[in-house]
Amino acid sequence: MDVFLATGGSTALFALVLWLARNLIITRLTKSVESEYSRLLESYKFDLRKSEESFKADLKTKEVEIAALRSGTLSAISNRQLLLDKKRMEASEEIWASVVSLGAFKFVSNWMSLMKFEVVAEAAKHDPNVRRLVEVLDKQIDPEFIKGQLVPPKSRPFVSPMLWASYSAYSHVMMQAVTRAFVIKHGVGAEMFDDKKSAEILKLVLPHQASYIDEFGPSGYHYLLEELEEKIIKEIHHSISGASTDDVGIQQAAAVIKKCNEIASPIEKA
Repeated sequence: MDVFLATGGSTALFALVLWLARNLIITRLTKSVESEYSRLLESYKFDLRKSEESFKADLKTKEVEIAALRSGTLSAISNRQLLLDKKRMEASEEIWASVVSLGAFKFVSNWMSLMKFEVVAEAAKHDPNVRRLVEVLDKQIDPEFIKGQLVPPKSRPFVSPMLWASYSAYSHVMMQAVTRAFVIKHGVGAEMFDDKKSAEILKLVLPHQASYIDEFGPSGYHYLLEELEEKIIKEIHHSISGASTDDVGIQQAAAVIKKCNEIASPIEKA
């Protein structure tokens, strides 16, 4: 019994010690895990806050960059538009100033509308008295002088195509009248003129006057000048407003300018 009790007591004591050691280990492991978890959690929270602050800083920087880009782009667009509007206004003013200057040649245009040009030009080749018919017009029948009243091509990009076409048609009528008077004055003949192309130009700008142009030809162009002036004023308003020209208008204007260039070349050579 003593041996049994002694053996049993030792076993019970050992079991108790083992249980206490087990609980102690579990407790220490639990606390160790909790401590490590808390440390990792705090480290994670710190890294998260740091990342959040970095993200906010980057976001702020991007917002500033975007704002600067937006402001700069809009400012550039605005400045470019202001410059374009200024150029458009200046070009339109130059065109109208030229129309006013060319108005001084209406007298020549009216004079030539009263003549049978081909007959008079042919007679002027041989008869000095016929040539003197136009001498009273003085420098107004000098093509180089009238060229000085024309708007330079540098203004063309800043106006609508139809405005430039209308102005080209108007100045062409004036230039044609002056050149015809010049031809009579110097008795060089009328071979350089192509009335068909002149008619096409005016028909493109004033299509509703096609039958009138066919019927009266160059002698009737003078009486279209006032309508051409009204057309130019209308197109100046159109150009200044910045309204876009439709495709038909662009094609129409391009055809007019092409015809003007075709006519100008042989006249300048002559």
